[in-house]
Amino acid sequence: MMKTSFDESFIKVAVKVLNKFPNLNMIINNVRRINQDFLMKWILKNDFYYVVIKSKFDGSLNGKFFAIMDMASCDELINNVTGKHINILNDYEKSLIQEFFNIFIGTFLANSEEKYIKYEIPEVFILKSHEVLNEVLNENLNIFKIGCEKPIMDIILLLDLNEQNHEFLDNE
Repeated sequence: MMKTSFDESFIKVAVKVLNKFPNLNMIINNVRRINQDFLMKWILKNDFYYVVIKSKFDGSLNGKFFAIMDMASCDELINNVTGKHINILNDYEKSLIQEFFNIFIGTFLANSEEKYIKYEIPEVFILKSHEVLNEVLNENLNIFKIGCEKPIMDIILLLDLNEQNHEFLDNE
């Protein structure tokens, strides 16, 4: 196993995890680190409401995980899995999003060099633009934007690590 930089390992693991989901057949066309200014502009220019997924983890690595999706991206994800479009996110659709990110976070953290990490089952919220910014912005964020060609959607992943020099293991 080889150690890679945080950005490289984060991107590699995120793509690997997303490509393993059945029924999605995702085609990821770009993953890149973004800064807080880009995040603010993206949130303020897009939908008024966002789906925000939040989880905390602790143990040998402490921090928070956030995922942000605009409603159109959330609809694409749910439609790809269920074959149905959403009007309002109901309990079933929220649980589907929650399970998607539960698997994502668990698999992602399993690729950490740390041996003991426990995490909370992610919570799903529908928030207005300004509420999203109030919830996620701080100085410790590692922010990545995943753009998918199929299904057509964007996912913003934010990782707030107390330890900024953390590395993940590359199992390939």
